[in-house]
Amino acid sequence: MNINRYKHAWSFVFLLVIPSGVATAARAQVRVGGWATSANGRPLPSENYWGPCPVNLKFAWGILGKEPATVVYTTSRSDGVHSSSPLTLNLPGANRTMDAHVEWAVGANQPQFANYSGWAQLDIKSPDPASQRIPFTIHCGANAGAGFDTAGGRGTVHTGRELKTTMEANGQPTNHVYTGPCPVTLKLGWEVAGTEPTPVIYWFERSDGKVFHTPLTLQLPTAGEPRTIYTEWRVGANTSEFSSYNGWIRLNIESPNPDSLENHFLLRCGK
Repeated sequence: MNINRYKHAWSFVFLLVIPSGVATAARAQVRVGGWATSANGRPLPSENYWGPCPVNLKFAWGILGKEPATVVYTTSRSDGVHSSSPLTLNLPGANRTMDAHVEWAVGANQPQFANYSGWAQLDIKSPDPASQRIPFTIHCGANAGAGFDTAGGRGTVHTGRELKTTMEANGQPTNHVYTGPCPVTLKLGWEVAGTEPTPVIYWFERSDGKVFHTPLTLQLPTAGEPRTIYTEWRVGANTSEFSSYNGWIRLNIESPNPDSLENHFLLRCGK
């Protein structure tokens, strides 16, 4: 028997097999596709909570991969608690998201939790390492408005539906379309109404990717009587990019109940 001949043959087979295995591993890559936080079962879009404590925070991470895979991960929290052993999550198919989540009852109606910040973190161990930390801040008190020394947090509020959105361009009312020289100062407004007198806690984000996480407040003094929330944006230039530019600002109401609405506009700069 020619041993050397068979050695070369097996070497050739080995070289063929190894790249195939490498390619399979590459296809099994996973990643965190998104994450979210809820407080007592309600979405918490800016990771900020105002209200009575302890509050049950639920942190969720959407995990997806390029093919079916078993994901091994651990979790940890800013108070030092971490999963005692690795956890697993089965991804049933390519680009199908499955959620990993952690719940944490945190806080108390005491001064040390009036403005308390923490985080929860997901660490994927295999088939590919990845991490994602979700920060949060809680403002514990008897009412949803306690963090701002205001009474309230009762009833519900809403925007949209029968309520108006408005826009001004350089101080002149418009129908959400502006034609003229840029940059232009836009003033956008949202009517907000509630079922009872209550403070409204809100924040903004824009189509250019900017997010204003610092919360603001508006007091609704009367049930059913709308008040208008305003914000301004100096935007645009006399360039081709803004010759026909669609943009928006989203109002995000966080308390006493979540709600949101985009206020859209069209710029035709330089015309």
